[in-house]
Amino acid sequence: MLKATTVAGISDEQNNDDKRLSFCTGLALDLSNGIYVSDYQNNRIQKWAMYARRSKTVAGQMNGTVGSTMATLNFPTKVTVDLNGNIYVTDSENHRVQLWSDGGLAGTTVAGVAGTLNNELNTPWGIATDSKSNTFYVSDSYNNRIMRYQSGLMNGTLVAGVNVSSLRWMLKATTVAGISDEQNNDDKRLSFCTGLALDSSNGIYVSDYQNNRIQKWAMYARRSKTVAGQMNGTTGFTMATLNFPTKVTVDLNGNIYVTDSENHRVQLWSDGDVAGTTVAGTGVAGTLNNELNTPWGIATDSKSNTFYVSDSYNNRIMRHYQSGLMNGTVVAGGNGPGKGTTQLFLPRGLYFDSTSNSLIITNFACNNIVRWILGSDHWTLLAGSINGEFGATSTLLYYPSDVFLDRLGNLYVADTYNHRIQFFISGQTNGTTVAGVTSKPGVDPNLLDYPHSIVVDNQFSLYVADSGNYRIQKFLRS
Repeated sequence: MLKATTVAGISDEQNNDDKRLSFCTGLALDLSNGIYVSDYQNNRIQKWAMYARRSKTVAGQMNGTVGSTMATLNFPTKVTVDLNGNIYVTDSENHRVQLWSDGGLAGTTVAGVAGTLNNELNTPWGIATDSKSNTFYVSDSYNNRIMRYQSGLMNGTLVAGVNVSSLRWMLKATTVAGISDEQNNDDKRLSFCTGLALDSSNGIYVSDYQNNRIQKWAMYARRSKTVAGQMNGTTGFTMATLNFPTKVTVDLNGNIYVTDSENHRVQLWSDGDVAGTTVAGTGVAGTLNNELNTPWGIATDSKSNTFYVSDSYNNRIMRHYQSGLMNGTVVAGGNGPGKGTTQLFLPRGLYFDSTSNSLIITNFACNNIVRWILGSDHWTLLAGSINGEFGATSTLLYYPSDVFLDRLGNLYVADTYNHRIQFFISGQTNGTTVAGVTSKPGVDPNLLDYPHSIVVDNQFSLYVADSGNYRIQKFLRS
């Protein structure tokens, strides 16, 4: 039939009485075709018997009271009913799964507290039961994984996705571009690399800073080719030359964006071009919306055809449209250098997070990593000191230069002056050193020397621009 019949709730009427619902997100049927509904905004599970006009509350509180006790729920997302009539509820904002027996006044926690370990969950959403094996499965949404639980055991087992708590990397890296401690402008070597990007084929693009060029290494290649600037390192301000390029990024179409720092502009090079096109900046340092002053980081947003630039010496982030409009818009900072939450201080690395419509910014001179939601007038702290303090502990940074966010929401920081890469599990401010040794620069495979950029591929391999050693290092998962 093209037209439906309403069997629970009243169309376009929101309330917490026994006839109405408020944004229902989950649905289940029992053996008698009784309807169970996750009444999300009312923090309860409602049951309609077949043909009933009114419901009864079978989990949570009838009046919609939110809470974290055994008798309350906090935004329940999904519900399922097993063959014995037991009701399983993903209690999302309490980061747990609750089991309610038919007629019970309170539930029992059968999985989860907030976190990433095997006995923890982060905003669980879906749930399914398997009566034959006495197990249930949970979509552990913000941990990007599916967990399996045996009835009566609080420790779950990962069955799909990646377990964040198990992420580890080899202590020693492999050099995949450049030659360790050898500086030159031929097609094998680099000279102080500051930027790093991967394309869809894991081709490596490097901002070869002191050679005034962008080099590309195809996967497993021993030699590179120049894709922007001049192979011999000639500096200049023509369309065919660069002047200390800091960062590089590659969009889905293979277009190469370069922050040409000392020319105070952003250059766009298509694959195979012998010259670039200026898409931001005028070539002269300035503070107007069509000008830049020593741009550093860059990030693209393919959905909106925009790119964002860390306008470092203007202490701001600019948004530009790929359509060729030279006037940009200030989207973060622009209130002078400083440590306040409305200011930035020499921003460098930049990452656009499409899931939260925000920019993650390496606030270089403030020794921290901040998130600036687009449209907001301030940042929130992700890592490092809110007061700009530098240090070498697990919670502090020392002039960080770049940042990367993986698909699980974990943060990676090129902690440049500590000669290390720091890993922060999503939502945590206590980092772990996953590459390099704190405060110990060196050329050995387990050491780094002023790392300036980092990228993580789909296999969670780490690529690091090991600037002072003139090489790109790859750390495999262990």
